[in-house]
Amino acid sequence: MGGGGGSAAATTEVQEDPTFTGQMRQFGAGQAGLVQNQLNQAGLGGLIDPTQFQSTQMPIFKNPAEIELYLKSLGKTPAE
Repeated sequence: MGGGGGSAAATTEVQEDPTFTGQMRQFGAGQAGLVQNQLNQAGLGGLIDPTQFQSTQMPIFKNPAEIELYLKSLGKTPAE
């Protein structure tokens, strides 16, 4: 009865998310002042709060494969 110790323990490797190395662009920087100035000139300056304008970073994709890589870099699974 003493069966051999040939069973290997199941090991799971934790894979890190890949790094997206494509271009990232900053959008919206400097727009708050410009829009506020235009509204002020039109007499509508009180309609909008300048803090509503925030800059954001967005990826610039050159091919569809970069979309999948970007989503995986965020830890998301792309739809198939």
